[in-house]
Amino acid sequence: MKENPGHHVALVTFFFSKCEDQEAAAAVRLTRIKLLKPKDTLLLGHVYRLVSSQEVAKALRARKYEKMIKKE
Repeated sequence: MKENPGHHVALVTFFFSKCEDQEAAAAVRLTRIKLLKPKDTLLLGHVYRLVSSQEVAKALRARKYEKMIKKE
C-alpha cells in the first residue's frame, strides 16, 4: 500500500443466495468488500481490489446515513 498512496486494498468475497423456489433459477450474487490493514499479507486465490480513499469515505458516509435513517 506504500506504493499506492491514497488507496486501500480490499478483499472481495462473493455470496450466492439460495433460492427456495425451484421455479426461480436465477440466484442473486452479493458482493462484500473488506478493507485490509496495511500490514495484512495478500494470499493467492483471493480476489483483491484497489479502492481509492474517496470511495472509502463515500461508502462510510452512506453506511452512517443508513444507520441514522433506521434509528428514526
